[in-house]
Amino acid sequence: MESLARRIPSVVIVAALCLPVLVLLFPHSDPSILFGAVVGVSGLIAGALYWPAAFLVLPVFAPQLKSLPGLNSVQSHVDLTLLALFGAGLVILLHAILGSHRIQFVPGRFTGSAKQITAFFFFAMVVAASYMYTPAPHYGGEKVIRLLLIGGFFLLAPLYLINSEEDFRQFGFTFVVFAVAQSFALFARVGRVSASPEDQDVTRIGAGWLIGMAILLLLFFRVVESSFWRKALILVALPCLIAGLIASAARGAIFATLVASLFLFFKAYEGRNKGLVLIATTAVGLLCAGVAFYLLRGMGNGKYADKLSEIVEMTEGHESSGSAGKRLAFYQAAVSEIPQRPLMGLGVGGWSVYYYGKDQRNYPHNILLEIGTEEGLVGIFAFSIFVVAICRASRTLASFTGTHFAVLSGLLLFALSAAMFSGDLDDDRLVWLWSGMTLAVLHFAQAQLAELSFKQRIAFWAHQPAPANTTGLAR
Repeated sequence: MESLARRIPSVVIVAALCLPVLVLLFPHSDPSILFGAVVGVSGLIAGALYWPAAFLVLPVFAPQLKSLPGLNSVQSHVDLTLLALFGAGLVILLHAILGSHRIQFVPGRFTGSAKQITAFFFFAMVVAASYMYTPAPHYGGEKVIRLLLIGGFFLLAPLYLINSEEDFRQFGFTFVVFAVAQSFALFARVGRVSASPEDQDVTRIGAGWLIGMAILLLLFFRVVESSFWRKALILVALPCLIAGLIASAARGAIFATLVASLFLFFKAYEGRNKGLVLIATTAVGLLCAGVAFYLLRGMGNGKYADKLSEIVEMTEGHESSGSAGKRLAFYQAAVSEIPQRPLMGLGVGGWSVYYYGKDQRNYPHNILLEIGTEEGLVGIFAFSIFVVAICRASRTLASFTGTHFAVLSGLLLFALSAAMFSGDLDDDRLVWLWSGMTLAVLHFAQAQLAELSFKQRIAFWAHQPAPANTTGLAR
């Protein structure tokens, strides 16, 4: 950190010297815009040195920022997701050039992760090959490009930006802060929808996913190192996040949060009175969710009450015309179609033409049925290879670090569970993100473990308290 601090003044000075150069090159431009550009570049450089992992949060939340007042006009000129990806890529480059240690671009960053990365690109190539016979060249082409560009970035970027536990902590803290802000934005949007005479949908599935993941990070990882501040953050942020999860009206996200939370609690919690803690935590969560639903029940043009009524109807065996009922029809249609073209499928994006007769963005809201319908058994096989490879990496990480990074396995479970209820391959980019995070943490955990002395290794493998320079890898 000291070496970074010494670099900051010189970087800012160099950036400031760019101002007169820009004035000479663009004499008719507004000086305030040029000055803002220099300040922005200086901030970007400083962030790349001090807080690089946080920039990976921006492309994750970018799709949710597009509808915010002030940013929707920016979205009309440039895609915010692509802009955030470009910014994160620039941070990686700056971090490699100006950081305290050089980043090995290839192949050093992929050490120990070659199988998982190869499995991802094998699956991506299967999807891309199905474009040759797809009946939906527009939507299919867009899906292939986004899988390779955004999915590949989310898988590989953590290997460059997450180089220590502190980097992962920075990412997790920024993720939680953005999720809390997203929760407030959802409540504000519900108020606008309720005041509008038009029938607008309050459902925000992607926002619900991100808020649910933030809850897992907050509860099962020290996003701040101090125990006092961590407890304070939980007391302040957890009610906001739970309320935001309810406000998103995303039932799949709520279900995935419950499943992943229970999984992590029984896997990672090591304190006494486990049953009492589970009961108390559940009670607090239900109380926050109940209060949020009580406040929202009459808002959003009755959407929240309708979704709850639909769940009750389906549990009682009645048919439903709501979104859940429609997805059951999607699933039935996909199951009927897969045997017709079992090996290669319809082609990427072909579900839309099969079900609606149009080349547009439509999908069966289940990642396995989507792949089975569009890429056939070959696609399911390729995707299964990737999932198995990531699960093996997660198990290896657990063998190295115990429950210290168990939250990553819960986040992977969340992403895969949520992908069974909604979204297409582009929406399911969070599967690639948490896979990349798992590989990045495993990469630096293995590197730190290799530096331990013989006595430290014995203490580590025996799960005894190890000396201080193990940097938290053993508990």
